[in-house]
Amino acid sequence: MIAIRPAGTAALRAAVRAHVSAKSVGRGLMGASLCAALSLGLSGHAQAQDATPPGAMLEEITVTGSRIMRRDYEANSPLISVESELLESRTGLNIESYLNQLPNYNPAASPVTTQQDVQITPVNSVGISSISLRGFGPNRNLVLVDGQRMVPINALMVTDVSSIPSALIERVEIISGGASAVYGADAIGGVTNFILKKNFEGVELDTQASSTEAGDGEEYRTYALMGTNFDGGRGNVTFGVEYYKREAAYEKNRDFYKRAWADPTVGGDFFVFGYNGYNTAFSFNNPSAATAEAIMGNPVRAFGSPGSFEGYRFNNDGSLFVTGSGNNIGKYLAGGGVIDNYNYAVQHAYDGTIEQRGQLIDTLKWNYTEAYASSPQERYSLFASGRYDLTDNIEFYARGTWAESKTRTRLFPANASFGWEASIPYNPVTDSPVDPTLDWTDPNRVRAALADETAWQAYANPNFIGTGQPGAQHPVPVEFAILLNSRPNPAGDWILETYPSNSFDARSTLNTNTVWQVDAGVRFDLPFGDWTGDVYLAHGESSTYNVAYGNNSLTRWRLLVSQPDYGRNATLEANQPNTSPPGSPPASP
Repeated sequence: MIAIRPAGTAALRAAVRAHVSAKSVGRGLMGASLCAALSLGLSGHAQAQDATPPGAMLEEITVTGSRIMRRDYEANSPLISVESELLESRTGLNIESYLNQLPNYNPAASPVTTQQDVQITPVNSVGISSISLRGFGPNRNLVLVDGQRMVPINALMVTDVSSIPSALIERVEIISGGASAVYGADAIGGVTNFILKKNFEGVELDTQASSTEAGDGEEYRTYALMGTNFDGGRGNVTFGVEYYKREAAYEKNRDFYKRAWADPTVGGDFFVFGYNGYNTAFSFNNPSAATAEAIMGNPVRAFGSPGSFEGYRFNNDGSLFVTGSGNNIGKYLAGGGVIDNYNYAVQHAYDGTIEQRGQLIDTLKWNYTEAYASSPQERYSLFASGRYDLTDNIEFYARGTWAESKTRTRLFPANASFGWEASIPYNPVTDSPVDPTLDWTDPNRVRAALADETAWQAYANPNFIGTGQPGAQHPVPVEFAILLNSRPNPAGDWILETYPSNSFDARSTLNTNTVWQVDAGVRFDLPFGDWTGDVYLAHGESSTYNVAYGNNSLTRWRLLVSQPDYGRNATLEANQPNTSPPGSPPASP
């Protein structure tokens, strides 16, 4: 339907053309079709127009409906058009956040990274946005801008859609059926074509902000567009700049994460719980099984023989507990541990001891409560485009884009275990608080020494040098000394492990993705009906740069803890030159 105020037929046609040209950017076909429809419709109203006063001017035309065909209705393949107004109406300020709401898309890479996504690889760029039609994968649906390919962000040949200037998007055309016959194997899942504005004129400023229901993860986006037509509308230039920022969102601010932490049927964030500990898995000098059982109160987990291949953890008071055995929680709580259903919680598991293996028990789990639910990101982009009609059938165009995003990730602290542990020397004469000359394979003596907090003093070692005292080497707590002294070779080294409870600082990364591209070409009509040609040259580059923090040097860690008193007050210089005599082993770095 078209509501028309009085005007002469010729004046009406001219006014309609001007109106469509101003309001429907780049839709000359629509203007022509609308004029034809009006011309046919006016023939039935000649008498009404003859009755209008001479010289009457057109004041307003309101188009409330149209029979103009859209590409959705004409295309051979299933085609969906998403207008920019729909993109702007979403609370998420990233393009893929809207597209992933459509049934055609499955979520792929998102700038909302998690704690598991912290390292770049040739096929993984942290912080990018990619899309996946019908779940075929981000490298099996083609992403185009104005029908042309963009520079891929990594070796997977995917496009970072967040690098596309969202302020310039007029609509998104989606071929949801396979289009590999036209575009190649990377279009098996379909094609997503971002159509940019062609004849933008004026100045447009826009600022948006949003926040999550938990009050974090704030998003901000602002952009400025400037464009003008020239030479009677034959040409146009458009410039723009966009800035986007997202603050961090934390798991601890969300109830569903906290419920999982407290749920005993949900595993923890790390496969081994505990503070620094002792591992027998890499040693053939294992403690006596009878001694270990006397210390723990019941049999400990074993593979092959009792007491072997076991990990012992230190409580806050220096006592021991074992991860994975039925006495786990009891020994942990007796050592001053706290089950807060936050950092530390109960987990249902299966006992690993010989006598009780396969029995469901309650053990401990550790949760990393400082993890991101959404990583912080900052993004900048610049863009410029221009077009000029050389003739009625030939158009020259050019476009340049540049975008850079910085995404931060966070992961729990590093651990030193399973090949990254340190071998610690042990001298029972000075490192054991109990007399090393006694037989500590006798479980009765062990129980007597641990009957209460002071009972062990009856078995004290007069030569013991505790931590912090002059001459201290590698002193150990009472229960651990009894365990080490029960080994076939009490003076053998022991294996020190650390776990991410509070041993080291958190790991993190700063990932910078940069992509730029310049296109220039000529579009022209061909003398074959509706056929057109497009010859263009495109050049661009992309880069991904990752800086990692909080990763420890294995060599330096081992060197530090092997120093007297575990490195207390030690001063070490990294990468020291080798001043050893010829033929001697090189100095440790």
